[in-house]
Amino acid sequence: STLSIITGKNKSRNGSFEIVCFKDGQEKFEVIFSKLERRGFPDNDELADAVKAFYASGEVKKIEKTQKSGCVIL
Repeated sequence: STLSIITGKNKSRNGSFEIVCFKDGQEKFEVIFSKLERRGFPDNDELADAVKAFYASGEVKKIEKTQKSGCVIL
């Protein structure tokens, strides 16, 4: 059985979160995305592909892309 979890618990900074995968029998979670590390939100398509792959085959794919910011500083 597989499980993916989104958690907002990150001791280092408020507003950050991680997306992790966990398989039965494993001792720890595998982080596939960290907002703090990537400095943004995950790309929706890449996130969907990673979760589908994990549920289908147990393959863990790290999410590298982030959403483009809609903010412009003038």
